[in-house]
Amino acid sequence: MAALEKSAEPGGVKNRFVAWVNEYMEFDEWPEAGLEIYGARCGMLHTYGPISDLSEAGRVRPIVYTSGGGKVVLQSAELVIVCIERLALRFFRGIAKYLDVLITDNEKRALATPRLLQMFHELDLNSESRAP
Repeated sequence: MAALEKSAEPGGVKNRFVAWVNEYMEFDEWPEAGLEIYGARCGMLHTYGPISDLSEAGRVRPIVYTSGGGKVVLQSAELVIVCIERLALRFFRGIAKYLDVLITDNEKRALATPRLLQMFHELDLNSESRAP
């Protein structure tokens, strides 16, 4: 979703990602959420684990995941434990909030629309309306 915010302004992926999480996912109980979730994203993408360059440098805590009820996030000085279902729910609520913003903010909509059109789209190959 943060890729939709990409503009000619400097800042890069990390800054957009962190800003999007902090703005739309609303973790009042976790002020470092944007940067720490970005670190978790890097860990999963580059090592398929919780350790990233940011966590190794001591800039963020590693995130591990749990399933089921309870709090969205439990924190210690060394580690963050996140309920994966509740994290997903916060993400989907963030998407809904962001889409509401795109409806009312012409500047953001103009920036996001070309990128939305470049995203993958579903095509039903079994549809009756497809060409022979």
